Amino acid sequence: MSNKNQNYEDDFFSKGNLVIKVKESLIALFGWITVLIPMLILGMILKRHGLKIFGIYVDFKDLVIFGEFLLIILIFTFVVIGAFSISMAIIQHERSRHYLDKWPNFNPIERQVVINKLNEFATSKYGDEEFRENVRTFVVPKELNIEDGKLQNLIKEDKEK
Repeated sequence: MSNKNQNYEDDFFSKGNLVIKVKESLIALFGWITVLIPMLILGMILKRHGLKIFGIYVDFKDLVIFGEFLLIILIFTFVVIGAFSISMAIIQHERSRHYLDKWPNFNPIERQVVINKLNEFATSKYGDEEFRENVRTFVVPKELNIEDGKLQNLIKEDKEK
């Protein structure tokens, strides 16, 4: 295919390729036959509550009742799954439509300033960055422990400036 905007190619729709078209059409036809024949047989059984096979009448009264019960359960599950799928598709569509209209949730410049501030705090408290990243064990004395909310307060102070 010459269209470069498409991410796929399908030889079935290209010119020529008669063998592929016949082969895939026969496979699709066989698939539909294997689906439709059991559905037709089931429809005949449900309509007549029995089936006459080679002159012998077979009664399916209990099987029909059980089948109707299963059919009710299947319809309920399909409705629930369909409602869930449709609602999720609508939500995702709305998110993707409005995604380009929104600014990022964080300011990358402000984020880098906060990271630098926290690195400065860690350097003043525990030593330079190379030491902190390469030390195997480090016992923190009680006076070097960080109080509750100290890091949040550092970030808040930086944002207020």
